[in-house]
Amino acid sequence: MKCPGQDMRYWKPGDIYEIACPNCGRPVEFFKDETTRRCKGCGEKVANPKMDFGCAAYCQYAAACLGEIGPELAALREGPLGARPAPAAKEPPQGGRKGMKVKRKIIEIDEERCTGCGQCVSACAEGALAIIDGKARLVSENYCDGLGACLGECPEGALNVTEKESEVFDVEAAEEHVRATTGQAAAAGATAAGAPEAAATLPCGCPSSEVRVFPSAVACAPKQASAAGAAPADAMPSALGHWPVQIRLIPANASFLKNADLLVAADCTPLAYAGFHRDLLPGKVVMLGCPKFDDVAEYTSKFTEIFKTAGIRSITVVEMEVPCCSRLPAIVKTALLRAGKDIPIEEIVISRTGQMTKGKAKSAA
Repeated sequence: MKCPGQDMRYWKPGDIYEIACPNCGRPVEFFKDETTRRCKGCGEKVANPKMDFGCAAYCQYAAACLGEIGPELAALREGPLGARPAPAAKEPPQGGRKGMKVKRKIIEIDEERCTGCGQCVSACAEGALAIIDGKARLVSENYCDGLGACLGECPEGALNVTEKESEVFDVEAAEEHVRATTGQAAAAGATAAGAPEAAATLPCGCPSSEVRVFPSAVACAPKQASAAGAAPADAMPSALGHWPVQIRLIPANASFLKNADLLVAADCTPLAYAGFHRDLLPGKVVMLGCPKFDDVAEYTSKFTEIFKTAGIRSITVVEMEVPCCSRLPAIVKTALLRAGKDIPIEEIVISRTGQMTKGKAKSAA
């Protein structure tokens, strides 16, 4: 787990910004901890003048927190900033970070308003909420990230985000909790219904996360062509053959991932490229997400597990031309390296006007 100083969940809006390319003037988007980026307009390698590693520049626990320290950060730590004494740090209590409390945002439930409908449970990807004694309850403070994804799902307005002394959000504990509860639900479902397809679901078991496989309309329907040789827009069938499609909702052990050709797409691309179902999706398993607003660490962990176990045959990454999308192929390549796999990758870029540029197949190395 990363401390709040290094976890993107706690970044502020100003930690992602644009710098004008000194060569052509085109804006280049930077994350605060990136050293350089290449301008997509002229190809110039642009240095980040506002680079900020935060507490990792001096904290004695930086290596353990981040897993590795790059050369730029290592050089900074050896310089004047790294030479300054680190703030006094308390040793984690015995048993790890569980039990450590900080003042942070966390979900609060108004029991009088709560009707126990369970819609908030299905919206919490960390499994922090459960219906207990007819009311929504916080299972454990360290499972709640405090982002409030569940707020909009409550029809009674019984949820709100408050700031108070709470246990530190523990990503690893939350992931383990989700895996454990998913496994229990799967075992019960398989015993009761004899349906292995229900095994790979999130703990909530709601329709939005229920794993389903079905024949795509492209495979079933005869190809219809207009006089010009293209299918009429109102006759173009869906090429989707599974559910769910969001990266956060797809379990790493979903049956449709086995030996699949994977299509990893930024969630803006199906809207920008009109031929998404016709040209990109047929015969592939799709995973949609946003590398700018979603959790990069969570994505990397999910893909690493998939690449280790699913026997993926090929990967196509579809991103928008906007700078924030460039992290998507990087996430996939990082996961491949961590999984120790060498799977061919094809990168495709979609312009904001809906034009497609194909890249060449390449390996993670």
